[in-house]
Amino acid sequence: MKNWSLLRVTLSRLARKRAPDYNHLQMAENKLQHYVPKCHMRPFSLAEGRASINVYNIDSDRCIPNAPIKGQCARDYFYGKDLQFEKALQGLEGVYAAVVKKAAEDPTAITKSDLVVLREFTLLQTYRTYAYVEKLMAVSEMQHADLKAAASGKEVPEPAIKGIEQAVMMGIGHYLNGRKHVKDLEMCLVVNSAQREFITSDDPAILTNRFHFQKLRSDTFGLVSAGTILFLPLTPRLGFIAVFRRGILTPLAG
Repeated sequence: MKNWSLLRVTLSRLARKRAPDYNHLQMAENKLQHYVPKCHMRPFSLAEGRASINVYNIDSDRCIPNAPIKGQCARDYFYGKDLQFEKALQGLEGVYAAVVKKAAEDPTAITKSDLVVLREFTLLQTYRTYAYVEKLMAVSEMQHADLKAAASGKEVPEPAIKGIEQAVMMGIGHYLNGRKHVKDLEMCLVVNSAQREFITSDDPAILTNRFHFQKLRSDTFGLVSAGTILFLPLTPRLGFIAVFRRGILTPLAG
């Protein structure tokens, strides 16, 4: 818990003001920055060495066997060249990796504090991916286009998001703002005993709401909406789930 509080403080400070001085000796070493950390992908990797993973590329409909993990789900300086975000995230990824290892060895040994770590990591992973950054940029561009169309040739403000780095900072801000809304979620591990194993992806955390989709026939929901579900596959046989059940009425027996 102390580590997650440290991350919150660190990311809050960095999100307000980026440090201008770069450590050029370390830049090359940390140039490729993962938006899905290697510690998350390793449990899904090939057993020997845990350095490669089988990849299926949806866009090209192509399977890539034994792809190096170090090159997956990463972009150059995704969190910036000052490396402070990258280092803050790496420290907390170690805490997550330790909890996943503990859960894989004995799911019954997981404590409430361990579940909180998994909840925080799942929420963070929801907002730190390139897919989420693309979504933010697309919304910003659409809003700017609508504003230009409505302005009838008049001068309009620049788009709210001007580049990837600004979108990444906004995503981190969404994580920080969302933390207080997920504290009441009910949490547990999911042990997969089926023949089909869990898989992961370049956008592995799932934020959904079956109650809204199936009962209310609505796709508009948030973190505090009744029925909201956070899910993250941890290993091929383990997953983490957190559910906001408050406000859901169930029929009385009989």
